[in-house]
Amino acid sequence: MTMPIQPRRIGISLGNIGALHDGLGEFSLQIGQRVAAAAPLWREQYGIAFDFHLRDKLFGLFGTDVGYLAVNRWQRLRHVQPQAYALWHSLHQLNKNLPPRDCGPRVVTVHDLNYLYGRNAFSTWRHQHRTRALMRRTDMVVAISHHTAADVKRHLGWSGPLEVIHNGARSFVAAPRRPLPGWDERPTAPFLFHLSRMSPSKNPQAIIGLARPGPR
Repeated sequence: MTMPIQPRRIGISLGNIGALHDGLGEFSLQIGQRVAAAAPLWREQYGIAFDFHLRDKLFGLFGTDVGYLAVNRWQRLRHVQPQAYALWHSLHQLNKNLPPRDCGPRVVTVHDLNYLYGRNAFSTWRHQHRTRALMRRTDMVVAISHHTAADVKRHLGWSGPLEVIHNGARSFVAAPRRPLPGWDERPTAPFLFHLSRMSPSKNPQAIIGLARPGPR
């Protein structure tokens, strides 16, 4: 009797992300939904299965055609899985969990190195030390912009494989439009809408500068 051929497995790690309403969460959600949609075809045609590594409260987020692996704090020191992984992709550079032992190529998507800008010396050193450790256990880097790619090369000394893949954007053109609570459906006064954290790295002061010469 022949044993069924086991698929090669690819692990996709969201790390300790608990909410999906910020930038990293949106990025992870979009990647996960597209991978999950393609998973049945990849399994049938290429013998590849996908497992998502994330908090157990998010199990089932991407449907039943993919597998789920729980994140736990001990994986920051030692990470062992019962099955081998042909490839392990961490979706952001803030993921503190190690890739599983004996996995295939390890890929990390680097979104930014914002700790280099506007932090105190100790905070910069701590983040730099952590990120350099991440690079030592990485085989390939994906950067979301040429600026980030240049930072990775210049400040982390990365000379391995690196590819720039720009982030996409979800279209809300067809989404229903409803005013926020307390807002008029048709505001009579002009306003400027800024969507991000009020963090120096997001440069919100530039929005104030742009608005200053506008109509009052």
